[in-house]
Amino acid sequence: MEAIDKQRQKEFREYEMRKKAEEDHKLAQMNEEQRKKALREAEEARKRHNEHEKLKHPGSRDQLEEVWEETDQVTAL
Repeated sequence: MEAIDKQRQKEFREYEMRKKAEEDHKLAQMNEEQRKKALREAEEARKRHNEHEKLKHPGSRDQLEEVWEETDQVTAL
């Protein structure tokens, strides 16, 4: 099991490095104005990706109350 985890981590690291290298290569092919625009768009995409409603921990009181109110239509105590 440990060997499988290490292999997955290694593959993920390689995938991330390949992705970063491809991004750097694309940026190197662009002129300054295009590069700034691409970097700005990438940053905005990262911000949009990170902006989401905080999930409630399964089984927590908050999560159970949310299920009661939305699914079961029961008011909280």
